[in-house]
Amino acid sequence: MIGCSALQIHKNHCPEECQHALIALTSTNEGKELMKCECGDDLCRETKARVEVCRPQVIRATRAETVVNCEVAQWICMADTLCSTALRYYNIFCRSMFTGRKCSLRCKNSINILRRQEKAAKLNSCVCTGREDYDCPTIRSNMEQLCFNKSKHSSATSKTITLESDNDGQSADNETNDMEKESAGFAQMSTIPLSLATLLIQTTVLLIRYLELIS
Repeated sequence: MIGCSALQIHKNHCPEECQHALIALTSTNEGKELMKCECGDDLCRETKARVEVCRPQVIRATRAETVVNCEVAQWICMADTLCSTALRYYNIFCRSMFTGRKCSLRCKNSINILRRQEKAAKLNSCVCTGREDYDCPTIRSNMEQLCFNKSKHSSATSKTITLESDNDGQSADNETNDMEKESAGFAQMSTIPLSLATLLIQTTVLLIRYLELIS
């Protein structure tokens, strides 16, 4: 919620960083609960009222059919423990693909697992803006060519997958199991009764109070 601190000054405008933070937050069950919770004091009500200016943009961005930029798509994924785990393995196993060398079995496995995550859906359709902390267009092109055998000028209709063998088939299977075990562990953790929404609202209130003290 630090990205929304500018609402202290710009009360009729929702800064882009605040939009992104709220989109990622409300893509989680905890974030949805936070947005719906009942406030117990005036400061909480004031804090929630301030972010109301962001509601239209946030609702529009979180619709299933809405295409967002790749920064936002990544934040939505990282806000979910299962998707974040899959994304981390993808970043580890696809380094050779990122640099245009090859798409290994490990990389292909990690892509398949990532694409199965509900919160990764917007990563498949997101728009590169040039503001990412990685070379978004190049990585997308490398993935299409190396992992899905698509040329730069193809219509992207072919689903043929061609991988450069690096003798890591067994390792890929093992690491796929590792990913799924770790994801299962996170899933078990997520069944713990949640007081996270309460913690988030308390943290937000404290942050706003601190900003008011130093302003």
